[in-house]
Amino acid sequence: MIPNPLVPEENIPHPRDIVICRSSSEYAETPKELYWEGKWLNIKEIVIQSRTTEGKFFIVKAPNESLFTLIYNQITDQWLVQLK
Repeated sequence: MIPNPLVPEENIPHPRDIVICRSSSEYAETPKELYWEGKWLNIKEIVIQSRTTEGKFFIVKAPNESLFTLIYNQITDQWLVQLK
């Protein structure tokens, strides 16, 4: 793969680090920021929050009103972020 000089590889977070959460008694209680298309976005609102057999599921709203699906897999310790 040819590296893109506009997006240095060292600046791309690992899939376990693309969501920043506030956590107290367990990990991933309240997502606060997500990494999308090369930048960090604050999470304005958690619209839906649920547990899955593998981890946690959220639908969140960014400041620009875009909705994102966040899925945390506890087994792999990785996040999946998708524009809804």
